[in-house]
Amino acid sequence: MKIKLDKLKSILKTNKQIIIFLLGLSIIAVIAGAFYITILNKTDQTLIEKSIIGFFDSIKNNNFNYMFSFKNAILNNIGF
Repeated sequence: MKIKLDKLKSILKTNKQIIIFLLGLSIIAVIAGAFYITILNKTDQTLIEKSIIGFFDSIKNNNFNYMFSFKNAILNNIGF
């Protein structure tokens, strides 16, 4: 166990800049998400909540189609 903890500490020390960047990015994402949900009207809020709940339910039930999701994300990112 001590060997694994020492290895984890060494990885964290060498990648400190990356970890700080990811932590900052996560904080910004949470703040932006909080502002986004307050700006939306009620119908859009319920639509987004249903979409997120459906996504996590499909992951929980193991009926998530990864290839379809990947293709959909690629097409949406290229299209916009």
